[in-house]
Amino acid sequence: MNSLYLNVPLEAVRGARQTRRFIEERVGWYEEMRKKVIREMGAKGFPPNMVEDAVASCEAMLEFYEDLLETF
Repeated sequence: MNSLYLNVPLEAVRGARQTRRFIEERVGWYEEMRKKVIREMGAKGFPPNMVEDAVASCEAMLEFYEDLLETF
């Protein structure tokens, strides 16, 4: 077994797993939010530029969390 792995406290491993799950949940949430923004704001007659801005915000956060997930 790798000696480095044995020196990592179990709490750190649990914390890393919890953090990864949190990031995965955020990715899912922003994917759903993006769909919801398009569907609901479009249906309520918001101007296209407002819908585009809202979608861009969701996509920016989605990209942030996806990048974070890749590096984690």
